[in-house]
Amino acid sequence: MKQLYALFYGSLLLFCSCHASLDEIELSALTWTANMRGAEQPFPATVPGSIHTDLLAAGLIPDPYYGSYEDSLQWIDKAYWEYEAAFELSASQWNREQITLEFDGLDTYAEVYLNGHLVLQADNMFRQWSVDAKPFLRKGKNALQVVFEPVWERTQAAASVLPYTLPEGNRMHVRKAAYHFGWDWGPTFVTAGIWKEGRLRFSDGPRLKDIHLELTELNPDQAEYHVQVLLDNPSMQGVFVEVEIRLDTFYQDIGMTEPLVEIRKSQGSSTGFEKWEMQLHVPKPRLWWTHDLGEQTLYDVEVRLRDKKGGKLYDHKHFRMGIRQIELVQEPDSTGQSFYFKLNGVPIFARGANYIPADYFPHRSSLKIENVLLEAKDLNMNMLRVWGGGIYEDDRFYQLCDTLGILVWQDFMFANTMYPGDSAFLENVREEVKHQVKRLRHHPSIALWCGNNEISEGWYNWGWQRQFGYSAEDSARIYGDYQRLFEGLIPDILANEDPSRPYHPSSPMTGWGRKESLLQGDVHYWGVWWGMEPFERYEEKIGRFHSEHGFQALPMMSSLQRFIPEDELHLGSASMRSHQKHPTGYETIQAYMAREYPVPEDLESFAYVSQLLQAKGLSKATRAHRLAKPYTMGSLYWQLNDVWPVTSWSSMDYFGRPKALHYALKSDFAPLMVQLRMLEDQDAGEVWIVSDRRDTVELSLHFAFMDFRGELLEKDERIINIEPMNAKVYAQLPVYTEPERKNSFVVLQLWDEDVLLAEYRHYWDKPKDLPLQPTFQSARWVDNTTIELSTLGGMAKDVYVEAGDYIVEDNFFDAIPGTTRLRVRKHPKDDARPEIKVRNLNEWLLRE
Repeated sequence: MKQLYALFYGSLLLFCSCHASLDEIELSALTWTANMRGAEQPFPATVPGSIHTDLLAAGLIPDPYYGSYEDSLQWIDKAYWEYEAAFELSASQWNREQITLEFDGLDTYAEVYLNGHLVLQADNMFRQWSVDAKPFLRKGKNALQVVFEPVWERTQAAASVLPYTLPEGNRMHVRKAAYHFGWDWGPTFVTAGIWKEGRLRFSDGPRLKDIHLELTELNPDQAEYHVQVLLDNPSMQGVFVEVEIRLDTFYQDIGMTEPLVEIRKSQGSSTGFEKWEMQLHVPKPRLWWTHDLGEQTLYDVEVRLRDKKGGKLYDHKHFRMGIRQIELVQEPDSTGQSFYFKLNGVPIFARGANYIPADYFPHRSSLKIENVLLEAKDLNMNMLRVWGGGIYEDDRFYQLCDTLGILVWQDFMFANTMYPGDSAFLENVREEVKHQVKRLRHHPSIALWCGNNEISEGWYNWGWQRQFGYSAEDSARIYGDYQRLFEGLIPDILANEDPSRPYHPSSPMTGWGRKESLLQGDVHYWGVWWGMEPFERYEEKIGRFHSEHGFQALPMMSSLQRFIPEDELHLGSASMRSHQKHPTGYETIQAYMAREYPVPEDLESFAYVSQLLQAKGLSKATRAHRLAKPYTMGSLYWQLNDVWPVTSWSSMDYFGRPKALHYALKSDFAPLMVQLRMLEDQDAGEVWIVSDRRDTVELSLHFAFMDFRGELLEKDERIINIEPMNAKVYAQLPVYTEPERKNSFVVLQLWDEDVLLAEYRHYWDKPKDLPLQPTFQSARWVDNTTIELSTLGGMAKDVYVEAGDYIVEDNFFDAIPGTTRLRVRKHPKDDARPEIKVRNLNEWLLRE
């Protein structure tokens, strides 16, 4: 992991060094204040930022995440908020031909004033906004003001025009992150602010507006691109300029580049926008792969716009791209229709999760991106789905996915409701989609554009027509608006701006309660949790691509204590209820828990067992999906991370502490997976092995039959050749009678000489019925990165080791008697060795 962090920072420094601006003033460099309209108490503000975090930093509100303060802070989104900053322009800056004011993100209804002049009105959180600022500026001191209007007045006005009510309140009328209006894992904080960077940009002459490299041919000898360069030459009539494109191979393993190819095109440029087209040939291309299949070769692309005669540099842009082909294969077969991805012609099984913003206040999300994505890579994930109720992520998110070799299923930001279809709304969306597609299309990690989250399912399965009393005419109009947006406008834009990537209109197209959901397309299977079906149903309800499924668990006590007051650390408290947004969340956890474990009464034990429960259920789902390969070709659980401290479906909590599920998935998602499947009505089992590797590999399969004292009853070993990209039976275990099974368990392992590649432990009973033995465990620090765990007595099940803020790299494991060495890593920088706490299922079950 240390090498991975060093690799990332090295590549980031290289990228930043190539991305210096010609001449601009970043808005984050100015001194900002914020003020509620009508008040006379301005306070310091930040850009990028939000009004909630500015109020918090100024000491004007309590921490919105702590206790049950959420309800007391709902006044914030009802006010107008004014942000102000002053800056000076030198004579040389003032004399530049063009001065443009740019905002990468305004949240959401905003008016921008320069020296008292209204210069810009914004109405979309997801668009970039720019304006010619020079007519409103002066040499010397200047004043910039951005006024944010509450969204409620606009959304109510838009809703009043319609003859019917759309689902989910009025949030669909504003182009803003849906989760800000509350979700079943997040609070309601309707934010406002300059949430992304902005700048004053100074330039002379023509500018580069857009560069698009479209792959038209790929073979081992060459990759051929059709290149489009869009120029903006506002006033230099007839200037002769040159576009230079330099392509270098970026070697990720050593952090260096090698010159590859240069192309130049020169011609006279007339006033206005111009599009230049050319061909780019890349000899002997090195392909970009996910981390489990090959290298993540990236190419540095540097585009410069120069004066042909004097060589003056007017503008330049830099980005990295990877050469690869991605396909979404949906073809009829004997049972329905396939749904899987091909990367460079190789069918891949997508292993991963749904990603939501890493913080509720989106400008803070980028601060956590690195840790979240490094965890995903460490868990052997090769795909993340950016969910449609959040935000289009920061550039660094996609840069990291490129570098780490993780594919991205990218939703457009529409979720769980129907949307209006008036011309103003559609034109606003058109500019949003164009901006985001142009911003992101060069990233090799983006595998799919998806229109929305769960709107098709909602329309057909959730009873909206009956709930809101839609007439036949209303229904036709509402669904017609849906079709215009997701089957017309968005795919039309993609056909022009990014034709080589696949598009999927809605995830999923069919609800999980319908038979066809398991025969075609992707499925959000929520029979477990929402349907209260048992975990075993995961092994029966197998679809073609599982893009959502999940189960909740609490954070551990050490995390709960950071946001719940000490006297409220019990499930019935106001603070604990405030941090559980599902209406029956704790009750659902408890109902499932009673099926598998005795239900603890104290909160610390309840949190621990809830994580074991979540891991047990989702591990069963993940393994069932992989064993069904190639019928099933994807398993993305809900959800990887949290936006705030909360009880949710995440596998790592808001503070970055992994839950038990997180550790289980490292084995479940490994490129090689081994599992025992009992034959129905027989006392024998089959050993299945799943390989997502591209090569045939010879490995040693180890079998052990052990009792709960940790003693070996029987063992076997055999050499097997594992076929690539396959799931099949490789061995059959002998017959075991019921008495033999009652007091034992099976351990299967795959070894490559002395390296353990995969392991599976099979228990015959539910955890509450296992004959666990008394055990004693102690732990000590060996050095600052190693803990030694000693186990005496019986086998210790589901051992959890906690050491302050250290993260134990293997946890929630079963320990046989003896000693175990555990590696740890830490986020804080000090070298203190905190107290080590150890717990296991034995001590709690035997106590109960």
